[in-house]
Amino acid sequence: MFGYTEEDLNMVLGPMASRRRRAVGSMGVDIPLAVLSPRPQLLFRYFKQQFAQVTNPPIDPIREEIVMSMVSCVGGEGNLLDETPRQCRMLQLPQPVLTNDDVAKLRRSVPADFRTSTVAMRFRKPEPGSERTLGEHLEAALELVCAETRAAVDAGASIVVLSDRDVGPDYAPIPSLLALSAVHHDLIRTGRRMKVGLVVESAEPREVAHVALLIGYGAGAVNPYLALDTIARLAKTGGLPKNTTEDKAVAGYVKALRKGLLKTMSKMGISALSSYQGAQIFEAVGLDQMLVDRWFSGTSSRIRGLGLQEIAEESLARHTRAYGRVPEPKLDVGGHLHFRVQGEPHALDPDQRRNLQNHENLAIAMNRLGARSNTGEGGEDPERFGDERRLGDQADRVRPLRRHRGVSQQLPRDRDQGGPGGEARRGRPAARLQGLGHDRAAAPRHARRHADLAAAAPRHLLHRGSGPAHL
Repeated sequence: MFGYTEEDLNMVLGPMASRRRRAVGSMGVDIPLAVLSPRPQLLFRYFKQQFAQVTNPPIDPIREEIVMSMVSCVGGEGNLLDETPRQCRMLQLPQPVLTNDDVAKLRRSVPADFRTSTVAMRFRKPEPGSERTLGEHLEAALELVCAETRAAVDAGASIVVLSDRDVGPDYAPIPSLLALSAVHHDLIRTGRRMKVGLVVESAEPREVAHVALLIGYGAGAVNPYLALDTIARLAKTGGLPKNTTEDKAVAGYVKALRKGLLKTMSKMGISALSSYQGAQIFEAVGLDQMLVDRWFSGTSSRIRGLGLQEIAEESLARHTRAYGRVPEPKLDVGGHLHFRVQGEPHALDPDQRRNLQNHENLAIAMNRLGARSNTGEGGEDPERFGDERRLGDQADRVRPLRRHRGVSQQLPRDRDQGGPGGEARRGRPAARLQGLGHDRAAAPRHARRHADLAAAAPRHLLHRGSGPAHL
C-alpha cells in the first residue's frame, strides 16, 4: 500500500541499518522521470532538489561537520518580534528522525500546556457509482485535514502529528508530502503557522531524499514507522549480518538518515537544519501547475503533468494491491536501482549494455569520425596498433589518462595526469572499480587477473582530498 519493493528492503534499508550509511551506487539515473513511468510512483519522485551549481560542495559535511547542526525545535514559536517565556516552550530534538518509541512518548508525556494532537492523513475509497471523481475525493480529504489541523491549533495544541497509521480496507493514505505541504501553507495563509510544530508519522518515507523533502516542506520531525518496523523485522529474521540486534539496526538506520541529511544540506551550503526546514529548495517535475500553486505554493515547476486525479489513482492502485479481492502475497521487485525484467524500464538494459561492449567497432567508428579521446584508462591491446581499431587514434594531440598501478608504459606522456602508481594527483585516493578481472582488461594494464582497477575520484570531491567516507 505504501509502495515498498524488494529493492527497498535489500538495497536501501538493509545497507543503511547494517553499515550506518547509504549504500554506494553509480552516478546517473537511466530510468524514466516519474511522470513518464508506466508504473505508479511515490509523490517524492516528482521533486528534485536544487543545488549550488559549482564544481565543489559549499560545505564538506564530514570535515566541516562542526559548523553544521541537526537540532530541530518543534512547537509554537510565537511572534518573532516578542520576547516572552512562552516562546521557550518548544521541544528540542538532537536530530529530526523520531523512532516509534519517541512518538509514543511525545503523545503521552508532554506537559499540560504543551499538548499534542493527531490528524489522520487519509481519504475514503469511493463507493462504486460515485458521482465525484477520485480527484474530488482527494481534494475534499485534504481540505478536511487542513480544517482539523486549524481546529487543533485553535484548541491550544503545540504539536500536530500528521499520521497515516489509521488506514485500512476503506481508507487509502494521502501522500504524506501532499498532506504536509497542504497543511503547512494553509496555516501560513490563516496566520497560525508560528503557533504549532508539525510532525509527520508516515509509512511512506524510507530514503534520505524522502525525509529531506518532508523537512523542506515544513516538518519539524519525521517518524518513518514502517521503515523502522521493517528493519527490526529484518534483524529478527536474519536478514541483516549476524549479531545485529533490533535496537542496533534501528540506531544504524537513524544514523544513516542523519548523515544523509547532512550531505543533502551541504549541496546547497546550508549548515543548520532550522534553515533547511520549510525552505522548499525543490523543483517539481511533472506536476500540474494548478496543483503546485494551491498545495505546493512557491515551488518552481517548468514541466506540467499530474493533477489530484492522477495522484489519487496511483494511491488507490497501491491500496488495491494490498486490499483487493486477491491481495498480492509478494512485494514488487522494484527496479529503480538495478534492472529487473518485470521492474522499472532502464535506458541501459542488458541488451543495450551487450551491444555497447563491442569495443573495437566503437573505436573504428570514432576514428572514422575524427573523434579525439582524453582517456585511455591504462593502455590498449598491442594487436590494435597501426590500424583504425586503436581507440583514440589522435592520442598524439590529447594526452590519455592512466589509472592503475603498473600501467603500460606505451603512453609516456601521461605521468602528470595519473601520477606515480596511477593514483589521482596530489595524493588523492582513487575510487575503486571491481569486476574487470578478465585477461583482456588486465593485460593491457599489466595488472594481475581479477585485480581491482581504479578510476579517478569524482571531480567535485578532489578539492578537499576525497576518501571513502564521501562516497
